[in-house]
Amino acid sequence: MTASNAARLPEHPRPDLYQLLDLDPSTADAAAIRAAYRRAALALHPDKSSSTSSAPPDAFMAVADAYRILSDANLRTAYDQWLAAYQASREPHFTVDLDDMVPHYAPGADEDGDDEDPSSWTHACRCGGEFSVTVEDLDQGVSVVQCSGCTLRCRIVYYTVDENA
Repeated sequence: MTASNAARLPEHPRPDLYQLLDLDPSTADAAAIRAAYRRAALALHPDKSSSTSSAPPDAFMAVADAYRILSDANLRTAYDQWLAAYQASREPHFTVDLDDMVPHYAPGADEDGDDEDPSSWTHACRCGGEFSVTVEDLDQGVSVVQCSGCTLRCRIVYYTVDENA
């Protein structure tokens, strides 16, 4: 990869270029990339789409940039390597069982937990910060949280109880 190609790669994968074109990276060949680009471009192009389109104004440019990168073999290889490294860096560093975290109760709740469930949990990090998760986070399916003081991430292991059973 040349320095000029590296300078043209996106700084972060949000949105993921494959997701932007609705492609599976493992099966996307040149024809699939071209077809996906045409579909997305037609749907998003300011002159081709309806004036009531809810797409952001720069959506067409993002699709065009995704096509430019994914259709060039050298840029795609560089992007794939970079994306794999980025995704690997986002993996949690360790796991913590929710039962091993410190429960915190809403103000006015019984501190021994007999009358009310915890509203959040924390776990100390080696940096002095903490990992924190709320009931709302868990209800939304959040299972990986980042430390408040560093870049470490942990996966919180927990099980759900069917309250209707």
